[in-house]
Amino acid sequence: MKKLMMIALPLLLIGAGCNTVQPIIEDPVEMPVEEVESDTSEVMDETDTVEEEVTNTEEVQEEVVEEIEDPVPEPIATPEPEPEPESPGLTMAAVAQNSSASSCWSVINGNVYDLTNWINGHPGGSSHILSICGTDGSSAFNGKHGGQGGPASTLSSFLLGPLE
Repeated sequence: MKKLMMIALPLLLIGAGCNTVQPIIEDPVEMPVEEVESDTSEVMDETDTVEEEVTNTEEVQEEVVEEIEDPVPEPIATPEPEPEPESPGLTMAAVAQNSSASSCWSVINGNVYDLTNWINGHPGGSSHILSICGTDGSSAFNGKHGGQGGPASTLSSFLLGPLE
């Protein structure tokens, strides 16, 4: 306790704004215990207050950091979609213009297919494909291949889109 007083007293004086350290009591060893305890309790009270302020400051800093880390997202402006250019569409007139071996389109079950590359690959012969170029070939296809998965799968690889 005596050693504490010898260390704490000069520190208190420095903390109180004194430029020089001078003992208040000539012989700190002879100081009554009651006075020492009351002096140290005042130091402890001040220490507790400082610790509370530090804790409060840390809590405020944490709140500020949370606000910075989790900002309210600003709405993102979505651009207006550009209108799609109008195409002439896959009409029966467009199909009729593709009625040769060099460009063979056909309508089958409401969809338009470009069968040009399939003419020479058709297992039943090229004449079956050439006969439906530029026309609605639904009845010819369904009469020969209706309900079969293989021909329907092959046909899907030539799809241009729906007939308008």
